[in-house]
Amino acid sequence: MSITSYYREVFSLKRLDRVSIAAFLVVGMLFFLVSADHLWHDDSITMMFMVYFLMMSFSFSVLDQKNPLYDISLLDGLIQWGVGFVAGLFIFSEFGISGSSNLAGFGTLGLLIIAETIIGLNEELTFRGAIVKAFQTGKMKMTEGNARLFSAIAFSLFHVWVSDFNITFLITAFFFALAMQYIWDKGYPLASAGLHTSWNVVVIAGSLTILGVI
Repeated sequence: MSITSYYREVFSLKRLDRVSIAAFLVVGMLFFLVSADHLWHDDSITMMFMVYFLMMSFSFSVLDQKNPLYDISLLDGLIQWGVGFVAGLFIFSEFGISGSSNLAGFGTLGLLIIAETIIGLNEELTFRGAIVKAFQTGKMKMTEGNARLFSAIAFSLFHVWVSDFNITFLITAFFFALAMQYIWDKGYPLASAGLHTSWNVVVIAGSLTILGVI
């Protein structure tokens, strides 16, 4: 192939309707990882982003070609996430959560949403996808049902330190994990990520009535 043909192919912009959202999510994660110091000026938040980047790397490695994000277009993924996020804001706000006065150190509501989008996406990818598959791999693999159950338990235990060992919070996290697993298994992984993001935002920032949105 000549250099002219090579770059003609590069800039042809063919089949953009078939662009997977997976690569964009990885690039976005990298961008916010390197930008964390400039956006939040907090070493603990930068370290958190590093942990979640490692989680994403682990998940992509374990899921390999079975990663559902490879089969979702950029547009469909954004629609899924947006519907889940907006619906979740209104649903979870019905709980009347008061939230944190300083947005848990994330600065502004916009920066909080960005951070919780990354957190929600990676926790869904890890606990609804990679860990479930890991439990079903090898000679000692679990049944699908048991894999989902133990992944929900792992998700709950993952939040032990965040909850300060609050049993009610951990039980809520367990049942939340099972609900998100069902949505993930139905083929809407970005919708579960959107719902996860909205839950975190409402828990930290408070219900929409408190924010003055409704």
